[in-house]
Amino acid sequence: MGNKEVKLLMNALNSFIEGEKESISKVSHTFMDQLSDALFVLDHNWRFTYFNAEAEKLLLRKQEDIIGKMVWDEFPEAFRTTFYYEYNKAMRENKQVHFQEFYLPLRAWFEVRAYPTEEGLLVHFHDITQEKRELDESRQHYKSLFDHNPDAIYSLDLSGKYLSVNRSFEELFGYSLDNALKINYHTLIAKEDLERTNGHFQKAATGEVQNYNVTIISKSGRRIIANITNVPIVVNGEIVGVYGIAKDITGRVQEQEELCKSKEIHTLISENSQDIISICSPDGIVTYITPAVQNLLGYKPEEILYKHISYYYHPDDIAKLLNFTKDTSVTRGRIRHKDGNYIWFEINSKIIRDKNGDIEKILAVVRDISERIQAETLMRKSEKLSLAGQLAAGVAHEIRNPLTAVKGFLQILQSGGELRKEYLDVMYSEITRIEEIIHELLFLAQPTKLIFAEQNINNLLNHVVTLMGTEAIKENIRIETDLHCNPLIINCEENQIKQLFINLVKNSIEAMPRGGEVLIKTEPVADEVMITVSDTGYGIPPETLSKIGQPFYTTKEKGTGLGLAVSFNIIDTHRGKLTINSKPHQGTTFTITFPRVPGTTRGHLAELSFGDGQ
Repeated sequence: MGNKEVKLLMNALNSFIEGEKESISKVSHTFMDQLSDALFVLDHNWRFTYFNAEAEKLLLRKQEDIIGKMVWDEFPEAFRTTFYYEYNKAMRENKQVHFQEFYLPLRAWFEVRAYPTEEGLLVHFHDITQEKRELDESRQHYKSLFDHNPDAIYSLDLSGKYLSVNRSFEELFGYSLDNALKINYHTLIAKEDLERTNGHFQKAATGEVQNYNVTIISKSGRRIIANITNVPIVVNGEIVGVYGIAKDITGRVQEQEELCKSKEIHTLISENSQDIISICSPDGIVTYITPAVQNLLGYKPEEILYKHISYYYHPDDIAKLLNFTKDTSVTRGRIRHKDGNYIWFEINSKIIRDKNGDIEKILAVVRDISERIQAETLMRKSEKLSLAGQLAAGVAHEIRNPLTAVKGFLQILQSGGELRKEYLDVMYSEITRIEEIIHELLFLAQPTKLIFAEQNINNLLNHVVTLMGTEAIKENIRIETDLHCNPLIINCEENQIKQLFINLVKNSIEAMPRGGEVLIKTEPVADEVMITVSDTGYGIPPETLSKIGQPFYTTKEKGTGLGLAVSFNIIDTHRGKLTINSKPHQGTTFTITFPRVPGTTRGHLAELSFGDGQ
């Protein structure tokens, strides 16, 4: 029921004419009965003269039971409460009163308007219990949000003084509620940000929501970078203050600054590096490349971006350079210059993986090694010349000795000496030795057409063991094998590989004159096959280990020193690597690795390295 309706009703009541009082009263009561709000009327003696149907529902009383009775007798719990004092005020001062009050017996909140009339007091009221409950819950929600929010929340009046602060405000800035209520926000703002902050506050105080970053000085003097959101506080359509939410972003800002510095450094390094730095997608598409590509290959970066990297690789190097089986790798390969020529590069690759372990991108540092390759080529030529000289000297020495013996016996026979069988045996032995030396020299020197095919290294080694088995038994030597259960396929010339391991097993047998054991083992290692040949012989002295493989260098009484030279040549031809580990009186282990099929990684010249005990 609105004020307008109530005033109409009051006018109707105040227009009673003594002669028509009864009829007008009936009209007024009929009008009030049709209203949806609760109404009752009291006379000047506080007795009920009217009680409508809605009042019956709310106050749980019947009209016929209450008319003519005193309000304080029927509702004694309301005596000397807000109801009592407000009704008396309306009667005494002859003016309308408006209030909200809780009535304990009904456990209900009522909003009440009381209007004085000539007859007494018209009371209009309705139940606001649900509204109060919702308002209370809303206040509790707000208080919980305010008190427990991880961000600092506060309210300011229009002069900038603090009205309230939450616990996070106290923890972040060091000011308790009591301290904050005594100061203005100016106290907390860094001098360099104060003018700008004042501008944001004034805009918020006129109704504009503001969001900005500012440096705040805590009570302890610590500088805190905060993100501030200001919104106006509106009550009954009027702005009465400003709410603030402050989020500590000091760490985030510092991280961003560090990131910017890092990016600047990265850009500086990338743009000024003499090497090419590139990033490729898992399928080989170039997504980033530094300006150095123009200096080294003649292409502008945009000419290479978003193209497949294999487009620029030498056809023979594509499989090797795109073999991303290891997270880090260093590979040599040729890349095409814009003028059509190929340049040798060393490519240092790093696979970057995502949180699931899948390849996200490949980072590569590409370095021009053309001059290094040229230097290595010159060095190899120099080594070949040196080796040729050593070979010539060795051949002269190794062949001259048996020729001297043969010549001596022939001179004896020429001078009329007796032809003895032992002379013939010695000459035959020396000529056979010359023949062996020439055969091994031809193997080293003459280029032969090799037919490579995919072979299971385990099968080849089993054949070698069968061939050498009889000789080993005669020398009281046991040959054991520990071959991997799965086929280990290499691309090789079958007879050369057999020759290699026959030489190694033969060396091991000769190193164990009192018997012993030879162990041959195979296993896959990444994209290679590793074969070890170990013996329990007398070992190789450290001072001679580095000379192993030099033509004509041998520690055997009747050796030529060409067997291991031939073996090294075979390993080199098959792009393998050899490592020798030996300890005197304990034995020697030869470790050979070859590229495995599939996933072959082509190597270069065979590498000789030495392990413990050299």
